[in-house]
Amino acid sequence: MVRAPLILRLTCLSALVVPCTGCTNSGVKLPGQNLVTSWMRPRMKIESAPPMQVPDKLVDERDLSIKYAQWMVETGRLKEASDKYQAVLRKNAKDVDAIIGLAQIDELTGRQSEAEAGYLKAVQISPDAAVPQCALGQHFASQKRWPEAIDCYNRAVLADPIDRKARFELAKALVHHGDVEGALPHFIRTVGDAEAHFNTAVILKEDGRLKEAEDQLRIAVAKKPELTQARLLLAEISRPAHRGMVHDSEFQRASHSESIESPLPGPVVNPAPVPVTVHSTHSAHSSAGTYMVAGFNE
Repeated sequence: MVRAPLILRLTCLSALVVPCTGCTNSGVKLPGQNLVTSWMRPRMKIESAPPMQVPDKLVDERDLSIKYAQWMVETGRLKEASDKYQAVLRKNAKDVDAIIGLAQIDELTGRQSEAEAGYLKAVQISPDAAVPQCALGQHFASQKRWPEAIDCYNRAVLADPIDRKARFELAKALVHHGDVEGALPHFIRTVGDAEAHFNTAVILKEDGRLKEAEDQLRIAVAKKPELTQARLLLAEISRPAHRGMVHDSEFQRASHSESIESPLPGPVVNPAPVPVTVHSTHSAHSSAGTYMVAGFNE
């Protein structure tokens, strides 16, 4: 065999190597390249999606039963609501929400003594909680038992200073009880300055104290001229025909109070004003009332 010179062999070898290098760099794959190098590349890991996490609140049987019962009460299906609350109490005889729910049903059906007993039981179980105190306060307020309502609302506010509804109900009860100056700081912290005087005027008007209501409305309009509700109510009360009614209603109220001997109400304990951080959600208990509330609509 005739062997080629060494220089010729090296030249042929370089001719074979250079094109291969060039193909690799240019992205052109040679036959069999994938088979040779595929085992060297890391394999892609295919992961399945994580299982959906359902919040506990959506699957908690007790919470669902309470919310369903509350909805039944709102729609007037009191028997079904009562059954739901009873089912919750069979599992936990000290469930405060269920006890309050049954007391509310008793109140709606005219069983006032049973309702009060239920509210008191809830307060005994959780004396330092705002919800049962406010529920009992509303019961007293519905019967115009203002000193007792104020005491409950005070306890609710002390238990939860940022609960705007409890503070709002306290302000309403204080006005009804005659403590306007004590009510205003609580109204201001829940609805604003001018709105506080307006809401006070609405309650005073409801109680027949029209001259005091007019004074509060004038303050509200002076503080916030664009408060349309206050201007309209002031115009209504200030009409000449209405002015005669002011004297008559206040005379009748004074005569009525003089003719009925009743013990003096106990001292009203009004908690010191606490700055309120407004949250988007509020407690489920207590309503804002039927007044034309300015700035506290839900």
